[in-house]
Amino acid sequence: MNRLLTICLILIVFYIFWIPGFRVSSDLHVGDRSIQLVNLFPWTWKEVGVADGLGEYNTPSLWSLPMHVFFGIFALLGITSDIQTKLFGLIILLLGYLGMWRLLRYYKIGEVARSIGSTFFILNSFFLLLFDGGQLSIALAYSCIPHILFYFFKSIENGKINEKLKLTFWIILLSTFDIRIVYLI
Repeated sequence: MNRLLTICLILIVFYIFWIPGFRVSSDLHVGDRSIQLVNLFPWTWKEVGVADGLGEYNTPSLWSLPMHVFFGIFALLGITSDIQTKLFGLIILLLGYLGMWRLLRYYKIGEVARSIGSTFFILNSFFLLLFDGGQLSIALAYSCIPHILFYFFKSIENGKINEKLKLTFWIILLSTFDIRIVYLI
């Protein structure tokens, strides 16, 4: 019952996101299939034809390349950008919810409290503003933070190399999503 209530609450809050078509702002500037395919591979200088004329898309950005690759691969598979964005949003929500769930379980918090804490983590105003504002790459980085904290505490607790490698993996993954968030960690 607890999980069903949590899922219903999350669906209600994010209902506008799941409606077909673009209903939220988006900084995912790779909406067109041809643009997604152009941005699939790293480049030094390219004119994409969708900029505001101030060099916005003329200069490559290291931090945006993983997002371009993600959307480019799905464009190759013929998946529409609307479906891609919804899939990306689902990954963000699951990653954030399950990461906070794992971190709270590490602290031996009860199941009801874990559900409340995990739900609060993805329903706080910062996350909602990122998600609704289309800042999905930053929301993805934000949803990785509980995983990083979990493996940080585990590596301090037992000092095993396996836990330290997992921590390193999550930090590298976080840096590919948005390098700026690494400075907060």
